[in-house]
Amino acid sequence: MRRQILFATLAAISIGGAGLLRASEPKVWADGFEVQSFSTGDSGPYNQTIEKALASGATWPRDPVRIGLEIQGGGTSYVAIRREDGPGEDPTTTVVTIVLSRLLDDSVASTWTRFTMDRQPDGSWRLTGVRRATRCMRSRSTDAFNAQPCP
Repeated sequence: MRRQILFATLAAISIGGAGLLRASEPKVWADGFEVQSFSTGDSGPYNQTIEKALASGATWPRDPVRIGLEIQGGGTSYVAIRREDGPGEDPTTTVVTIVLSRLLDDSVASTWTRFTMDRQPDGSWRLTGVRRATRCMRSRSTDAFNAQPCP
């Protein structure tokens, strides 16, 4: 039930620009810290990358977690991944959340990225939304993730 509520909440928020979680939305937590605000990204360029990978015979576009990791990149010693599938035995929607910590950036403590995806008839997945937030090492935002860049 919670997963369905979260999915409905994600589907109701428009893509593009920055977002604040509304009071009516459930709080989102990542790695023990609240996500207070986030920026949204255009999924078009990522979907073009997925299309090119499929055309070259790559298999990672058929795995939502691998898609998230391909897009997110690395450079960290700690990765937390959570996948929440839509309802049913053969879900056609999923949400993959990736938190990267212990980054090689002295101003950023961790990054939070949430990818929403739809499965295509060929079994591959396409992004329908991307949300990003950071938790800073110093300043006012060390206890939560938010859309503002770290100083």
